[in-house]
Amino acid sequence: MKFKVEKNGNVVNFVDVITKNKFDYIEFADKLYNGEKIEITNYKNVSDDEKKVIDQTIKELNDLANPRKRKRIIAQLDSE
Repeated sequence: MKFKVEKNGNVVNFVDVITKNKFDYIEFADKLYNGEKIEITNYKNVSDDEKKVIDQTIKELNDLANPRKRKRIIAQLDSE
């Protein structure tokens, strides 16, 4: 999954590079569950601090694309 990150005022949108559609949670979750990873191809009007936060979030989400890591994360959440 390739996304562009676009910021307009205080609103940050993730736009699919291929379809040009804004973030669709259901499609995103389905692809992530099937092992497809997220890649950010472009940042528009995003500060360096915001970019760092986005990159960290994407890294954590990509961990969920790995079935072993996903099971560990779910088990950890269930135990809390």
